[in-house]
Amino acid sequence: MNTIQDCVLRYPNSIQIHVNIDEFVTTRYFSNLTSAINFKIDLNKDASATIIPSVLFCEELNSNSSGIPILSHSLREIEPWPYYDKSKVIVLRPKCLDVLGIHFVYRNNAKTCSVDTKIILDQDLLIFHFRSCEINDKRIKKRMNELRLKNGYMKDESMKRFSKEVQTFVDQYLD
Repeated sequence: MNTIQDCVLRYPNSIQIHVNIDEFVTTRYFSNLTSAINFKIDLNKDASATIIPSVLFCEELNSNSSGIPILSHSLREIEPWPYYDKSKVIVLRPKCLDVLGIHFVYRNNAKTCSVDTKIILDQDLLIFHFRSCEINDKRIKKRMNELRLKNGYMKDESMKRFSKEVQTFVDQYLD
């Protein structure tokens, strides 16, 4: 959390997205993330940040797939995790934040800006989180069992539209 806060303080005028290497911010209605963020900034002049929910693409559900997981794993949870739980923050105006957490904004900076944090609903942006769900985290196991009983999973191959960009990144940085 210290590195996130450091970025907020060092770059007070820059949009910031803090995600892990196995998490990808996706957009349904825009051709790219930059367009989606610019639209949100223009639409929400009073927003300091947006909070994006997450869905898991469990390795165990996609065990028959091969290749780069973000392109080959297609089964994911139907329902996103609740906001503030596995969600991520896109910081639109860092100078308006006082304390930023990993999954949400702890406190806006009322001295710098008199704004509120706006939440982007999941129909706009969504975090795709590619990971193993068979871990020792009891909270995640409980959530996974609840989802299997309640909502289940769905096929989602939307990451394939980024195949060229992902393959270029993998070839350049990960091979």
